[in-house]
Amino acid sequence: MFVMKQGGITDMKFNTMKRHIREGVKNLGRSGWMTFASLSAVTVMLVIVGFFLIVFLNGNHLASSIEENVEIRAFIEHGTNEEQISELIQDVENESNINEIVFIDKEEGLENLIASTEIEAYNSLRGESR
Repeated sequence: MFVMKQGGITDMKFNTMKRHIREGVKNLGRSGWMTFASLSAVTVMLVIVGFFLIVFLNGNHLASSIEENVEIRAFIEHGTNEEQISELIQDVENESNINEIVFIDKEEGLENLIASTEIEAYNSLRGESR
């Protein structure tokens, strides 16, 4: 008659797993070059797949950021009056694919340039803007 103690199935699974691990480690030691070759092949393939994955994800991020951040700058000729400028802004606003229009006059543009570059030589241009 066969009698099994409580928890015997768990002990058997643990012993079987322990035996598999022990045999696996023993076989790794017996065939060292094959172990090295298989580990090297898996490592090289993971590095290659990782490299292409990084390139692909960076390409997608770059494409989406370029697509979302399209900016067009238009410069208006010197001597254009306010009526022509407002008419031009109205014409551009009528386009369906325009999200935002920002008009920056020359004084504000000069202040933005001075603030963004922090070059002291541009300060002399403040009085010369016509």
